[in-house]
Order: sequence, then C-alpha cells, then structure tokens
Amino acid sequence: MDRKIASIAIVAVALIIVAGAIVLIGDNGGDDTHKVVIKDSLGNDVEVTAPVTSFCTVNTNAAEFFQMLSIKDMIVGADKATISSLDTYKNVTNIGEHKNPVGEKIAETGSKFVISQAEARSMSAATEQALKDNYGITVLRLNFYGDTMLRDVEQLLKTISGMGSATLRQLVSETGQDKEMVKASIFRLDKALKVIRAFGEKEDWGTENDYEVYHPAEVDSDPIPKLIMQAIRAYGPMPASALRYMTGVPMDEATSIATSIGAQTILVGEGQTPMLIMPEEIPKISDQIPIDDSIRVYSLFDPDLASKWAEISSRYGDKWIYPLVRDSHVVGALEVWEMSGCVEIRSMDMDDPSMLSDVLKGIDNFMRFFNMKGTDIVRIREILSKDVADIDRDMEKALKENGYRFVNGFYAKGRFNDHTLSEAQLLSYVFRKQHVVQGEKYLTVSSAIEARGYIRTDAELLTRVKDRTSMKKQMERGDIIRTFLIPSYNGYTMPRFAAMYRSAKDSPVDETMRAILAIIEDRQPVSRKEIVNNSPFSEERTVEAINSLFHASVIYQDSSSAYNVLKEPKMDKNEAMTEIVKLMFSDFGIFSAELLASMIGQRMPIVRGILKRLEDEGFLVKGFFMRDSPTVYWMLKEDCGKPIDMIRNDMFLLNTQDNLHVYLRDMIKRDMNSTSNVIFRGTKIIGSFKGKMTISGAKVEEFEGSPEAKRYLKEVAISLGVRLDKDQRVQEDNDWDVSEFFIKTNPGAI
Repeated sequence: MDRKIASIAIVAVALIIVAGAIVLIGDNGGDDTHKVVIKDSLGNDVEVTAPVTSFCTVNTNAAEFFQMLSIKDMIVGADKATISSLDTYKNVTNIGEHKNPVGEKIAETGSKFVISQAEARSMSAATEQALKDNYGITVLRLNFYGDTMLRDVEQLLKTISGMGSATLRQLVSETGQDKEMVKASIFRLDKALKVIRAFGEKEDWGTENDYEVYHPAEVDSDPIPKLIMQAIRAYGPMPASALRYMTGVPMDEATSIATSIGAQTILVGEGQTPMLIMPEEIPKISDQIPIDDSIRVYSLFDPDLASKWAEISSRYGDKWIYPLVRDSHVVGALEVWEMSGCVEIRSMDMDDPSMLSDVLKGIDNFMRFFNMKGTDIVRIREILSKDVADIDRDMEKALKENGYRFVNGFYAKGRFNDHTLSEAQLLSYVFRKQHVVQGEKYLTVSSAIEARGYIRTDAELLTRVKDRTSMKKQMERGDIIRTFLIPSYNGYTMPRFAAMYRSAKDSPVDETMRAILAIIEDRQPVSRKEIVNNSPFSEERTVEAINSLFHASVIYQDSSSAYNVLKEPKMDKNEAMTEIVKLMFSDFGIFSAELLASMIGQRMPIVRGILKRLEDEGFLVKGFFMRDSPTVYWMLKEDCGKPIDMIRNDMFLLNTQDNLHVYLRDMIKRDMNSTSNVIFRGTKIIGSFKGKMTISGAKVEEFEGSPEAKRYLKEVAISLGVRLDKDQRVQEDNDWDVSEFFIKTNPGAI
C-alpha cells in the first residue's frame, strides 16, 4: 500500500470537512463561500467551493472512512456495491455502478462531489467529463484503504495508551510509519474524541501537541439534547446544517431534538433562511439594542469571521493578520507579533486615517488577553505603510491622547519607564554591579559568594575578587562546597544557596537515584569509588545516577571531592526561583526576558510571571532602556534614573568560563566574530584570545588586539605568578623580560 497517497486522501477530505464546518457556523443566509484547493491521490490540484455539505461516493473505503469519523451522514449517495456491503448506507440514494454512476441520480441528492478511487475500481475519464459538463459535478479521485486504515488507527491508539502521552514526532519514531500517515490517523482519533491534547503549561511557538487517550466519565443521561441546547444558546440563530457539524448529529435528528427541547425556527435575512433559536431569546432580537460602532480586533480563528474569509483573503492574501471589525464589516487589519516583553504591531491598515483613535481603543481591549499572560506593553511600528516616526501631526496627536509615548523610534503604551541608556552607559552600570572595576572588587571569596550566591570558576575570581587565591584553597576552609548552580554550571557556593538551587530545580528522583542517595546518606562523606562498590547497579548506571543527583543539587562535593547530601530544602520551587532571580539582578542589574530565561534555564511563562511579581513588589521596573533598541529590559528600581558613573580607562580580562561572558556573549560575538576570552578597556573590547588565564595556569593562542591589550595580558600573568609557554606566548620579548625576572626571583611561583 502507498501510505503517502492514502494520507493525501485523508488530509484532503479533512480539509474540506473542517473548512466546511467553520463556514457553516458563520452562515448568515448569504453566499458565504470560499475556495479550498486540495491535492488528489494522482497529485493533481482540485479547487473546491466550500462549504461542502455532502458527498456521493463510488469508493467503499471512502464510505468506511466517513463512518470511522462519525460523519457518515455526509454521504447522501453511493454506488450499488457500497450500499450492499455497508448497512450504514442502505438508505442513501443508489447512484449506480462505480465505473459509470448515473448523473441524474447524483443531481437528485443535491451533492456536487463524487469520491472515486484514483486507479483500481476508478471511474472512467469519459464519465468524469460527462458529469462535469452536464451536471456541474466534480469527481475527487482519492484512494482510501478501509481495513488497513482502521487497524492503523487502533494500533496508534494502543501505542499512545502505552506511552501515557506522546507527540507526533515520538509516535512517528515509535511506529516507524510515514509522518503524514500518523498525522492523518491522529486527525481521525481527534475527530472521534479518542485522544485529547495534554496541556503542559507551555506557550512557545515551537511547543508540540502532546496527545493522550481520552477516557470519558460515565453519564447519567443522554448528553445529545444538552449539547444541542448549548450549541443553540451559544450560536443561535443558527441553521440546522451548522448544528449537524457542531454536534455530529444527522441534520434531521438534530432538528427533531432541537424542537423537542423547545427550540423554535425563525426566518433570517433576505433569503429567509430557517434558523434555530431558543424561545426566550426571540424577544431579544426585536429589542432596541444600542448600536456598538466600536472597532474590535479579531483573530482569524474567530467563528464570527468565517463568512468573511473570502473578503479577507482577497484583501490581505495569506498574511497572518488580525482583522479590524466595525459592526459586521472588516475595516482594516493589524500585523501582530507577541514578543517576550511586549506585543508588537508591525503594521496597521485601516479604511480611513480618521479611524486611528477608535483602532487604538480596540487595541486596548485586545491587550486585555495579553495582560492575563503578564504582558502589558504594546508598541506600534507602522501605520498605513508609514513608519510611525514619519506620521502626520493628527496621527501623532491621536496616539498621545490615547496614552502612547514615543521611544526608540516607535510608539508604546503600558507600564514602562521612559529612561534610556547608551550601550556604554548600560555596560558601565553592569560592570560596576559585577565589581570588575579596580577599587570596587570584592575583598574576599566569601564576600563575593554572599553577594552573588556562587563563584563559578577561578576565572570569576580573577575578574572580580581582589584576593589572589583559588577555589581549591577556599574549599579547604570548610564553608564552601561544590555542586551544580543556577545558572546551570558546575561551581562553588555555600550550603544555604545550594539548598535554594535544589528547591528551584525540584528535579524528580527515580528509584535508581533514590537507592544511590541512600548509600551516600548512610556513608557520607563518601568517594565515588565507594559508592560504585556498594551500589546494586552497574558502574555505568551508578555513575549516571550520581551525575543526575549532582545536577539536581541534591548532593555536593566537599574539599576532598567526597559526596554529601544537602539538607531537605525549606523553600518551595517558586519562592526559591524568585530569590535566585533577585540575586541575578543584584549581580547584573539589568536583563531582557530572553537573556534571563536562558541564564536560569526556565521557560518564558515562568520568567514573565517572576518578573511581573517583582515589578508589582517594586523591586524591578521595565522599559526600553537600551537606546535605539526595541528590546524590553527589566532593571533594579532603586538604580533606574540614577546618573551612571562611566567606566573609561579601567581594564579587565574576561574568560569564557565567567558568567559575565555568557551575559555579554552576543556583544562579544558581534564585535569579535567569535566567543573567545576578551580584554576590556572601559566598555570597549581591545583584545581577544583563545585559551585561559587563571591562577592555576595560563594558555594564550590566536591573540588579536592592540599593543595595550598585549601588555595588560602580561601584567595579569605576572600578578598571578604564571607564565605562558614559549610557543603560546604573546610575542613581545623585551616586555616579557619583566615576567622572566619575576619568575626567577620568586621560585615556586609556578
């Protein structure tokens, strides 16, 4: 069987069904049609006018497919073989033989579409042409495979059940089937309500659907009448055909049930279309309702827009836009992008510039949705194809009267501070918060950890601690331990901070990890070798469990590299992560949401929630602080607006194993086309090299930079009591004699 061809058929019919259902819900009695292009099993494009309300078929497998989807009532006519083999279709119109169906019979059903196999048992080309010419009937050549499809669907359902939940990618890997075939099977299961999408609190664009088997609870009575009543109350007045699509109940049966629960039929529009409505709502139709001429921002998915698809498509093509609607008329559109810190309107179209004030009020209402997600800033880039920096005075006045402020080349509205900084000012601020400036460095390692929560490596000591020492020596004092930190690197901290990291991670502990944890707890401090010797598991599995516990900050290493267990945390996860974010801001001063999320390893919704809480508490303020940048930054409120003490001539070396290097990675890559170690003079990079420079040793390769940077590098090496190998040194022999003299007069320094 050609699975790819089969999946094409399934997806094609699915497209027609879904498009038809959406349009019918929006039916108001007018000519609400639009074009849908599908690809048949021969690879040909076929244009179909939706909504499609019925089919005839000379393909028994197609009839079985419709039966599996619980939409068998869409088949209004079938060939003799299908009717005789499937009892479900015994009452539909017999349209004759599969090769030469009778055009008059098909026309009597009211359907304009006949589904035929593409190759075997297919309709002749002459018959297809005759149906098109004489009756306006379109033949859809789509291959289906009834028994095989049913087995695939049932097997996929078992697979999902066995996995608990699974994404499409995981199911393709597990089953080994073609991706499109698995996708089509999921569609059938979803349509039949056999599976549901599990919600994992993720909202990223790249988030995958996670499917799990749906096990409905037992119901005490027939749910169909209640569903029909809900549908009529929500969407009435509505045609019976739309009710059929919404509930899956055949139209005649749905109409009968609607009547039995008290629904009444009224005639709507110039075409006098019969529609269903609950009787208590009829007086509301004739009530004098105040005219709402406000402009509303709609999503393309809104059912109220279904009847406007053709108009929107002809006006805006396939652009992803949010239509602007006044009354029932589309009067413009917005191109909207949700950023990490704000909602950006990249372009705004409207029928008349005088509408701008009303559009801005509609945007205010639109923003209520994003406010619930923690986003309360909207910015506008372009109005009527014109950059907002170049708009006329009337538009500028309308924006300002509606609370918009001009900042960094765009208009923005929301809770933000107008303060801006140049890049040099921002870097000066961050460098002083980091204590990398001479005269402002931490005096001791302990004071640095107390302020920051950690020291990642000896490289961080070099940059911000005055005392020339190593972390190995510091650990020997007994108050510093080694574990996995946040940001997620192996580093050094104190037990109370380590407990906070453990709480924030809240990592699950499986049975293997629990068994290894018991061994460590019983024998601590204990070496890795002793843990492996006493473990009931293989060495590989034991080491993997140790590493997992270490990454989760459940265990730590002392000065002898022996393992110990951290005390049970007293903070909950949210409280711990909030405290860590506070430490990060105290250490760096300013962050964008993206940078903070990447450094603490959390998803954007969690980061936004923490930032909002800290802003509400008055700890942070946000704004477009980087001059000429569209990025939203959060900053310590106590520092916002204060004069910046610029750093101009101070120099420092920044190793790659320093979290300040991680923080500045984009800038370093922009300026140096690499992510090497760098040397700063003030806020400018004047040199770079590969390797490292710490008290434990120096290695310099591929140095690039000014003579001043070379001299500074050597001075740092001298101050650390280390030297560079001859084949790796910076070539400036006369200056290096000073270093050689230092080494000779300080034996044991290396």
